[in-house]
Amino acid sequence: MKGQVNAILPGTEEIELTSDPAAEHPLYLYIKPDQVLYSTSIKNLLRDERVSVDVCPQGISFLLQCSVVPPPNTVYRNLYVLGVGDCARIRTQTNPDRPLTVEFKHRFPFFGSGMGSGMDPATESTVPTADQVLDALKQALEYRFDRQKAGFLFHSAGKDSNMVALAAARSGVREQITCITHKSKGKADESEISAAIARKLGLKHQVLHEVDQLGGEHIDAIERFFREAPFPGVDPVTLAYPVYTTQVEALVGANIIDGGGNDSYMMTPLSSKERKLLPLLNLSCQLPGLALLRNSVKTESLAGPLLKTPAEFYGMSGLSYADAKSVYAHADDHQAFWQQRSLTTAWPGGELDWVRHKTDIHTTITAAEVHIRKARNFADSIDANLILPFAHHQVAALFAGLPEHLLFDRNTGKNKLLIRRMLLDQLDLDSDAVGKMGYSYDFGSVIQQNRDFVYSHIRACSLWNQENMLALLARFEAVSQARHKYAKMCGRLIYRIFLISAWHLNCRYLAVREG
Repeated sequence: MKGQVNAILPGTEEIELTSDPAAEHPLYLYIKPDQVLYSTSIKNLLRDERVSVDVCPQGISFLLQCSVVPPPNTVYRNLYVLGVGDCARIRTQTNPDRPLTVEFKHRFPFFGSGMGSGMDPATESTVPTADQVLDALKQALEYRFDRQKAGFLFHSAGKDSNMVALAAARSGVREQITCITHKSKGKADESEISAAIARKLGLKHQVLHEVDQLGGEHIDAIERFFREAPFPGVDPVTLAYPVYTTQVEALVGANIIDGGGNDSYMMTPLSSKERKLLPLLNLSCQLPGLALLRNSVKTESLAGPLLKTPAEFYGMSGLSYADAKSVYAHADDHQAFWQQRSLTTAWPGGELDWVRHKTDIHTTITAAEVHIRKARNFADSIDANLILPFAHHQVAALFAGLPEHLLFDRNTGKNKLLIRRMLLDQLDLDSDAVGKMGYSYDFGSVIQQNRDFVYSHIRACSLWNQENMLALLARFEAVSQARHKYAKMCGRLIYRIFLISAWHLNCRYLAVREG
């Protein structure tokens, strides 16, 4: 049964655990010497009386420097997550002190035979039509939808949420669904486009507003979020989510619908910057002096990006190792880990393909544990039912193995080509004309206007060397207010340190809070 906690005991025959193909429901494991507990519900697992967790120092180190803890590891000691391509093989052994062994492996599942090839005319019929895709999305939505509750679709001008909106408009629960859109400041605002699309589809729509000056109800919602969220989240818009509940109270306990979950099987092409830099980084990361340089360079150094491994270029950022070890006693240099991941990813035929390389690492680590984890954390914090229609195995099966010319363009960097075509036909939405907007959240304003609230959490957190942390924050604050290339990044890192600190101070699941 989904969500129940299961146990593997000594004497059990060898067993292999995995998640579903697109990790609609990641599998969580808690490993003890004499048993392995596992569940698709992180909350049920953490609340089990057999489970007691504290912080894994390596996890905090990864969050500070890379913004993500790479699966199967998590921020908790002895607790692991299996996502796309991950498996855990559990065996009984004769050692009485540790009768069970667990071996983790990763093999990305979505590199089909069509990658890099043209479409064979004989297989043209296998290309899914818009009706097939929308029907599959509709069925996935209806199957997971709790009809006793309201439904809210996080909607934007983007490709994924509009495919889900089209499916929702066809569904038997359309009257229960409201599209909600964050109103960003400036040119990134998508709320007017979203509202017009919702009207066209006959769906309800509501705008969510940014709150810069936090009042009592906002702080209560934020602290409740940090108390109930199973994992720390460092996505830039993390703090916006609990504030939404003060604007739409019905979000609590509702069906939360999100368009994420398809990047793993639709592939993720390289940007023009990545196409230029990655081959260089692939060579430079093997130079013998790299570790020494990483040991001394400041976070805001212009040389920082050149000291990264290719894997770290896929949406990861954070404190330099030099700064991380000054504020966190257990910080490690993760260069060797990422270099190994960069160099040992296996491809059919043994050839390195940068699109496959990025898709495997970015979608299974950064996208899964930063972006989608943001939605999972929010849903878990308010006892909501999270629905990811694109992550349903039947939807994934429609796209897995399609030739790359239907999925992405290596030269232009455009992705999800088949979906772009469907949206143009079905909704008259030209994704090329709209461009990549992506809603933004002015965390800098939140920090400045609520400085005492933010800094009090950082100062109270036992993870940090407080003297060095306050010096680092002062340095970051000065850079963030200057005309510096990494001004925004330094502001974002102050925000990240606050998010980690507030979670560590409040999280109900931590048995021990020492640093």
